[in-house]
Amino acid sequence: MNDIIEINEENGKIEQYRLLQYENFCEIANLFMEYIFEIDHNNWEEIVKELENVLSRCDEIDYQSDATAMAYAIWHFLDRYHRMQIMCTDLLKEGCLNRRKQYDVLDVGTGPSQVLFALSDHFQNLNKIEKEISCIFNSDYVEQSQGFRNFLHHFVEYALTKGKQYLVPFHHGRTSNVFDIEFNELIESWSTSRQGKYRYYKYRYDVVVFNNFLTTKGFVESLDNILHKICRYMRSYGLIIIIGASSKSKKYREIYPVIDKIINQPFKDTKFYGFWYKLIDKDFNCKYEDEYGCILGEYFNKIITHLKKLNLWDNVSPKAKKEFKDNVKYLLSKDSQDSWNGATWKMVVYRKISKPSYGRSTVKTFKCRNPIRMMDYYWRKEIKQTKDD
Repeated sequence: MNDIIEINEENGKIEQYRLLQYENFCEIANLFMEYIFEIDHNNWEEIVKELENVLSRCDEIDYQSDATAMAYAIWHFLDRYHRMQIMCTDLLKEGCLNRRKQYDVLDVGTGPSQVLFALSDHFQNLNKIEKEISCIFNSDYVEQSQGFRNFLHHFVEYALTKGKQYLVPFHHGRTSNVFDIEFNELIESWSTSRQGKYRYYKYRYDVVVFNNFLTTKGFVESLDNILHKICRYMRSYGLIIIIGASSKSKKYREIYPVIDKIINQPFKDTKFYGFWYKLIDKDFNCKYEDEYGCILGEYFNKIITHLKKLNLWDNVSPKAKKEFKDNVKYLLSKDSQDSWNGATWKMVVYRKISKPSYGRSTVKTFKCRNPIRMMDYYWRKEIKQTKDD
């Protein structure tokens, strides 16, 4: 059996996949609205106070409080979930995330974890299309915010009570601090007469995602050692997915070259050699001129109605009120969409290629600029060496 699940225009499965994506979006939108509309009046009062704060200072606040995390989710959860759906379709076209295997995924700085919810649905969709369990999805996340960790714990549990299982951890993630990520975790140690003995649990991932986490040049540079460690311990053919603001953004324009310099490198140690190469570098623009836009517009309309019902609409700041009304206008009125730039963002994907070192001492030929030629050269060399042996 071919280990690749073919999803493309030629075999018609891409349309089936898109229909499943739409069903997924409707389902998570309904679940999320039910969940937030069950929040009591006192908690909504606290959320309303944070709505403008989240809009104005999203990269500065720490989201430790449940109200701040919930305010962020109200603004961004459904929109960012759909963005990840769009990116999943692009990843499929590039031959990614479509193999019959177990995928271990780590989301660094997960926030409300739209990426993991979308990936959970993505792999379940592939299994529905194949009508068998072809892909197994295991996920974990790193998140310093107690507010987001609480949101994920409760929302995943809430969805389960409604009959929907998202393969997103209940357990608040393995670690809260990105600087504490370990890939070989000591689980046991003992001594003999001559030396110490140790047993480690090895964490290895097929996909690591940074979604709106690498937001400043200085922060990216401070993560140099962590990024190198992630690159080292990921599996061959693993993907690092960077999602952030468009490269046209003045703030982000200087971040992507720094990330590229750290990740897009050859490597060599005593066990493996290989290289990373850039697979996708794409800017997206979505104006939601479809059924997804209608659902999002109705969602924001329902938020306004709910706040009025709770007598809290007058407590919403003028800036947040304008944002709610603009979202409704641009998403529901086709006449207004011509004057709206839509949502813009960027995805950069790096892929790892590695092989056992077999005692080689140099990787000088990795200076070749074309990664496909590099890959072909070493694969042919491995085949020749195997035949000679």
